[in-house]
Amino acid sequence: MVLIDYPDFNWRLAKKAKAMGIPVFSYIPPSAWAWRKGRAKKCAAIADEFAAIFPFELPVYKAAGANISFNGNPLVDTVKPTMTVDEARRYFKVESDKQPVILLPGSRKQEITMLLPAMLAAAELLQQDNGALTFYLPVAPGIDKALIEGIVAHYQVGVHYTTDNNYDLMNIGTFALAASGTVVLEAALLGLPCVCLYRMGRLNYAIGKLLVDIEFFTLPNILAGRQVQRELLQDEVTARNIYEEARRFYADGDYRGRVVAGLNEATATLGGPGAAGRVAEKILAAAKRYGKDGREVGN
Repeated sequence: MVLIDYPDFNWRLAKKAKAMGIPVFSYIPPSAWAWRKGRAKKCAAIADEFAAIFPFELPVYKAAGANISFNGNPLVDTVKPTMTVDEARRYFKVESDKQPVILLPGSRKQEITMLLPAMLAAAELLQQDNGALTFYLPVAPGIDKALIEGIVAHYQVGVHYTTDNNYDLMNIGTFALAASGTVVLEAALLGLPCVCLYRMGRLNYAIGKLLVDIEFFTLPNILAGRQVQRELLQDEVTARNIYEEARRFYADGDYRGRVVAGLNEATATLGGPGAAGRVAEKILAAAKRYGKDGREVGN
């Protein structure tokens, strides 16, 4: 049986498969590197082999006795623009003298309500400082556009909403203001630097500080092992702080170039194209090693 992510359901099913003697292969195993390291040991007792999508996931699983490998990250193949820069600028109606700034406040209501107001207040300051900046906000399916529009209405900043071709939009961006998450890694793969933001309820944050011991909270910085681009956490998420960090992308000499070089360094650790094919080969090889009774029979 091959598990692909979706841990809440998959690992309950995996326990049943294990009890029936069915070999289990886990692709994108449950995250255990930052906290809940005990879950790696529980998973290792069930699955026969694992394939991770980040190199930093290996140590905790190996320490738990898991047979785990890193074969690259599928985002390397999927995060690609479909247009040239000129085509994308025409598609999104970006005037020749304008510099697009991408607002990425997250996809959950709590993220949007906690981060978008600070982003927009910072955008007001940025707009006053640099009239060439123009702001774009992708609205993905499932996101409550009315919620977003209601928040935007309280700020004196023009926002262009988009609904498709996000990678093409990100590919022409000067920089982004982004909620921490996969989108920050997608931006890194496209060479789009970000001011990265994360905020949660005070109680959840206090509990999280007790459970999580990590130096960085965004994937590019974790992959690089250093602060490639600035992270603002909790009370640091203010309009002034966001503005001060963001303006460096156009006002601080070669700062943007240094950040992009760091992002390239970080994403290089994800491996080359073809990750899904390499994992498929791993799965087929694992299948050949087991007999019909679930016992390993050799290579």
